[in-house]
Amino acid sequence: MRLLLTLMILLFALNASAQDEVTASPTEQAAPEKSPDQKGRAYNINDLVYDCIKCSSDEKSDECIYCNGLITGTASTLAVFEMGKSFCPPVNMDTKLARNMFRRWAHGHKSNEDPAVAGIIASLQESFPCDKKSLGAREAAVKAVSPKQPEKKK
Repeated sequence: MRLLLTLMILLFALNASAQDEVTASPTEQAAPEKSPDQKGRAYNINDLVYDCIKCSSDEKSDECIYCNGLITGTASTLAVFEMGKSFCPPVNMDTKLARNMFRRWAHGHKSNEDPAVAGIIASLQESFPCDKKSLGAREAAVKAVSPKQPEKKK
């Protein structure tokens, strides 16, 4: 219900914005874009994961499923974009680990002022600090859990 209401408000705002653009004079349309500081408050991590604050101890609740997907997906995205030098995701991030990691963040580790991406990265980095020693251990662990391919005989 809340999602439907939010979507309706968003559609109304977009429609009003589109009508304003149509009725604006040519000089108003050519005005320079405002800097991010002038546009108002930027999104922070709480805006991004608002529903996660309600994540209960029930792993199967919708809020927890959403949070698990968000955190696991973020870790996977960072790995794909080779951010391992500054962020070291766990070798096997399971649902329970993702949920517990989010709870540690949600209960006071991060302030309301953190930008969304920086907040997620900082919370993950805090839980899984990455240095040369842990990178080496991570690579060894990945090799250990990777299925070995049988060698083909000629």
